[in-house]
Amino acid sequence: MINFRVQNKIKIPKDFDFSNELKDISENVVIPLLEEGIATNTSIKGGQFPPLEYSTAKRKFKKRGHIRPLIDTGTLANSFSSRKTGKNKVTVFINGSRKTIGWILQMEGVGYKKKKFEFFGLTEGMEKDSMEIMKKKLGEMLSGQGSDVSRS
Repeated sequence: MINFRVQNKIKIPKDFDFSNELKDISENVVIPLLEEGIATNTSIKGGQFPPLEYSTAKRKFKKRGHIRPLIDTGTLANSFSSRKTGKNKVTVFINGSRKTIGWILQMEGVGYKKKKFEFFGLTEGMEKDSMEIMKKKLGEMLSGQGSDVSRS
């Protein structure tokens, strides 16, 4: 299974739990940006996904009447989900029948040239947006705590 964790790496008092905020970030920032990357044919590392090989396009057209890559069908993008996996930890994953094809597309590669479609993971933009949300939330929590908050 392909997955990654969204977790708090900021040193804060142990009694703070940002699991709900991390879940919100996963559902409202990370997953929509992953879906957008697929919709715009954009790799998480920048650039475009590789084109289909000629033999693959020919076979798809003969069998289905079109040459749309599997990644363009929407099924994979719609299979992203997240769940809390511990205090200050959330895992984003591909669920259902798409997790195997997701692994092949991203990790093993497809076709004779083993082209990889790098669509799943955190980008710098996702990290930046997520950190801004967490900084705002932390500021809100600290301002409500007054001067009793210990800082490390």
